Amino acid sequence: MEEDKCLVCKNAVRSLQHGITCDVCDKWQQRTCNTGWHRRLSLKAADHKCSFYVLVPFLRREAEYLPVQAQLVQEETGRVRRNVYVNLDEQLGQLWEEYDQRELTTEDFLTKIPPTSVPSQLPHQATSDVADNSTTVVTAYFNLGSFSKGRVDYIYTPKNYDNWSEVFKYILNPVIVYTDSHEFADRMRNIRRNETTKIIVIQRNSTWAFNLRDRIFAIYSQKGYPKHHPNTVLPEYTCATIAKYDVLFRAAHDNTFNTHYFMWLDIGYFRDRTSTTPFRLNRPPNFNETMVAMNLIVFNANMSLPPAVIFKNNLLWIGAGIAFANRFTILAFGNQFRQAVEYFMSLSLMNAQQQIIYAMFSVEGRRALKLATEIQVYKPPTEYNWFYLGYLMLHEESP
Repeated sequence: MEEDKCLVCKNAVRSLQHGITCDVCDKWQQRTCNTGWHRRLSLKAADHKCSFYVLVPFLRREAEYLPVQAQLVQEETGRVRRNVYVNLDEQLGQLWEEYDQRELTTEDFLTKIPPTSVPSQLPHQATSDVADNSTTVVTAYFNLGSFSKGRVDYIYTPKNYDNWSEVFKYILNPVIVYTDSHEFADRMRNIRRNETTKIIVIQRNSTWAFNLRDRIFAIYSQKGYPKHHPNTVLPEYTCATIAKYDVLFRAAHDNTFNTHYFMWLDIGYFRDRTSTTPFRLNRPPNFNETMVAMNLIVFNANMSLPPAVIFKNNLLWIGAGIAFANRFTILAFGNQFRQAVEYFMSLSLMNAQQQIIYAMFSVEGRRALKLATEIQVYKPPTEYNWFYLGYLMLHEESP
């Protein structure tokens, strides 16, 4: 029938294909015939049983990523890339699309990656493609001014972060820094005067995390919602902690330095280190390639607690100052984390990143979110040893 044919290619639009129909003329157009509607959007729209009032906010959220996508495409086309990575991207293209459409689980995706995408040597050994830089370190600083941390009288200031950033001078890994502060960007350029550094100045509203600010403020303004400084007092602080997985996802997606592994590192993580010996952060021992490594803080955390109890009582399980995984696991976890944030906000619950992750992996969180990417916890000798995993990965190298 004529009305069942695509307006562009004139081929039949079959029942199992993706297509768009006009509410006025009832004509059909194949999704792939210049509609601008890709499969991920189609799947998400179907999941939401897309009425007009759901579709408009949904498209707006998607549009927020366009400036980032444009930047990534521009930088990609301007970069000279090795043939091995060009060929690898072609091989991974179909796998990545299947994973993006949830046709593959994370485990299936990782097991089907072509062997050429996995280093033939251990991460701390040199290869011709990645030299000795097998892990990209990602960090970020958003200037929130001065704020109370933990206690009302314990104040963090921008000067604290300036002082703590000095340690990045001694990190031998490639480093990517995201910041909304031109002053901090200049400081990091002076600290890291080498080719394995990328400083990216971004606008807060270019991140999905900071675009949640007003909704988070509304949650914290609920009558009786507990006040924990700054987690449930300063919405911008919550956004900054959530943004860790936004920028980490971007860095892994772009893979500027062609590394197999990526890690998040807080600006102040090594604040107590006094040595000036250069060091490299290597893959932790006994690392599981399908998981994200994090530092255990509370040994016997009750995973049966409801998310509301975790959020409102500011409870802890893991530390958020460091996270390590291979590139594809970082990408998977980033999507999973964003899904969790949206889910908990729909319940009028929010706190900082550490509470979000605890609630994600609680019994109730697992049941609701159907998590595919797990956390590999590294247990220190004692509880509340916030910096155990980082120092476990730290290897000094003489100049």
